[in-house]
Amino acid sequence: CSGVASGTAGPMLLPSVPDKLHAAEVIVPPHPGLFSALGLVSSEQTYSDSRSAYRTLTPEAAPEIDAVFREMEDKMRARFKDRHPDPTFIRAFDGRLLGQSWETPFIPIPSGPVTAETVATMIGNFHDTYELRSGNRFPALPVQGVTYRLETIIPTAKVEYPMLPRRDGKVLKPSRVITLSFLATKPVPAAEYQRSDLCFGDVIEGPAVIREKSSTTFMLADQVMTVGEYGELHIRRKEP
Repeated sequence: CSGVASGTAGPMLLPSVPDKLHAAEVIVPPHPGLFSALGLVSSEQTYSDSRSAYRTLTPEAAPEIDAVFREMEDKMRARFKDRHPDPTFIRAFDGRLLGQSWETPFIPIPSGPVTAETVATMIGNFHDTYELRSGNRFPALPVQGVTYRLETIIPTAKVEYPMLPRRDGKVLKPSRVITLSFLATKPVPAAEYQRSDLCFGDVIEGPAVIREKSSTTFMLADQVMTVGEYGELHIRRKEP
């Protein structure tokens, strides 16, 4: 498996302990110090709403359940009409066997108008989820819907990582050689590189240090690093 070295300190620490994590490879993504922030701004925006309606799931309950979801969806469309006219809706419900005192949550519901066929699917989904959670299945018992849930997903623009060019005949050279102390009984010389100078396909053997504004990547003497297509750093043990 692979380990992802994110955060400001991750690329400096994780390559030192891949064996303890049972990781064959350590990957340092572009801008590791901003990894969480970039993931946050790229995440879809999700808004939730719910309504409680204790109804036994029968074909006759379909119009009422349909009205509950239409009310929530109309409210969400009106709320986000200026940002996205056609958001994505994901429906679910919390249900229980009639007479139970607890619910099985987040059972999926198909999109579209709620019909008698939809209710039959809801009942089947309930029994599948209940069996998955408890190991038992009671299809002869009625199912009661308790809470109806709606997730509204507003698409978000994603962070794009430019592809790196390959090195055009030039030899990658370190910006300088530094001395690492406390790694061994004697000081260890290590090549230092600037991450902004790396190209797709570059290979660096440790010990080495790769500098960038948001982080520092450290490689042991028995490791080798290959630069990926989008600038990600793949660090593995050298082949014997």
